[in-house]
Amino acid sequence: MKRKVTTPRPYQSPLREAHAAQTRERIIHAALRYLESHESDALTLRRVGDAAGVSAPTVYAHFPTTDALYLGIFETLQPRLGLEVERYPSALRELEDLPGRNFPAYADNAKAVRALLLAPGYHRARRNNRPERLRKWVENMAAGAPRLPAAQRRLKAFAVNAFWTPTMWLWLTGTCGLSTEEAAAAASWAIRSLIAALTSEAAGRSSAKTQPAKKGRKGARK
Repeated sequence: MKRKVTTPRPYQSPLREAHAAQTRERIIHAALRYLESHESDALTLRRVGDAAGVSAPTVYAHFPTTDALYLGIFETLQPRLGLEVERYPSALRELEDLPGRNFPAYADNAKAVRALLLAPGYHRARRNNRPERLRKWVENMAAGAPRLPAAQRRLKAFAVNAFWTPTMWLWLTGTCGLSTEEAAAAASWAIRSLIAALTSEAAGRSSAKTQPAKKGRKGARK
């Protein structure tokens, strides 16, 4: 009679899970330090493992690719930068407050933000959650300017929201030489102006639709 072989149930120890979380965080912070002192294209998982003091297989277990590592870095920074999706404003008019709220946070984490923005792997990784982020932008535009056609709503949502992003902060402060405060004021003005233009455009569309059609004059010459 054959003995029945039982497969042991997988057991996730809370202590083991806590250790894994600490190791993951250690790898991410080592990657951040590496990016602050090296070119982004020099980053490899093996080098990050050396910087973190862990083996290459351990790094690969947490981050199979450099793109996955970049996404992990961003997720760690996201709360510090004020970029969580749930913190996105629910009203279109509130967008002008975002540069004043977020730009100082970008400045406080300037090295990490610059390193990420210059890393192609970061942009590849961010494409994965792009639909969710952009959906919020378009929904906000739909609520604030409901009469805009869908295609226009999408394009203008992207244009308005460009002004509070880390990319805009980096351009205004790095390329234009503005202080963070000046950059926030300029970006808020741009957002406010665009929203005013959108409101005016939407009102124009509304009045055009309700305007009665002009009738031809009687007795007009042919």
